[in-house]
Amino acid sequence: RLKNNEPISKKDIQALEDMLFVEEEVPKDEYEAQFGDKPVGLLVRSVVGLNRNAAKQAFAEFLDTVPLHPDQISFLNEVVEYLVKNGTMEPKAMFDSPFTHHNDKGVAGVMGEDLAGKVVDLVRRINKNAEVA
Repeated sequence: RLKNNEPISKKDIQALEDMLFVEEEVPKDEYEAQFGDKPVGLLVRSVVGLNRNAAKQAFAEFLDTVPLHPDQISFLNEVVEYLVKNGTMEPKAMFDSPFTHHNDKGVAGVMGEDLAGKVVDLVRRINKNAEVA
């Protein structure tokens, strides 16, 4: 579910925690020392990444309904690649390198304020699917 951007349930998280803390015998305090309060779903997604088709599907409706120029499409492809590799993305990352090579203002400069907000919302929804629904 995490790799395919499907929402996860408390039962899914419990199964992941059981595997990590019980089967692998990782002490919870050791996990917290290493990862702080990072939810297990986000950690697992960051390890396994996001399926490319799932990432593209998350942006499909946006791409179908909004006319974009080539730099904007290229920017979104970079976002997809980042998500495939890292599983999640902090929206603020789209304002930093390598996302600033199209425009020094990152997503806001490439997409404009209104579309940038929509892209940020899409990324947040993708991240949310790695947390309990």
